[in-house]
Amino acid sequence: MVFDMSLQKRIVGILKANEFEAAVAAFPRLSENGKEAAKLVLVDGLEQIEVAERFGLHRQQINKWVKDIYQSHIDCPAGWKVDVVTLPPEQMDEVKTMERRAKRDHAKKFPTETSISFRRKL
Repeated sequence: MVFDMSLQKRIVGILKANEFEAAVAAFPRLSENGKEAAKLVLVDGLEQIEVAERFGLHRQQINKWVKDIYQSHIDCPAGWKVDVVTLPPEQMDEVKTMERRAKRDHAKKFPTETSISFRRKL
């Protein structure tokens, strides 16, 4: 299933503050303005166009931040942690393999929870 961001109304105000904080952790280089703008949409329920006007940005930029952060939320099961690491290539490959295995195992244990979450791709 493909998540369609053109259905903005469905994602406005869809996350709780703690869910947003967990999801945005995957973007350590995102500016504070970017985080605040996305939070206004995803947590506070403001429309993207309203947030874009408030920050003097294009709606498309707000949409990208919202989409990326929401996808991070979808891809991370409750209770899991998102972090950014810097490793040599061979170790990074090992970590990515571990992540795929953990997600696969989680999907087997909780098929109803993951039937949509891990299969959505933008």
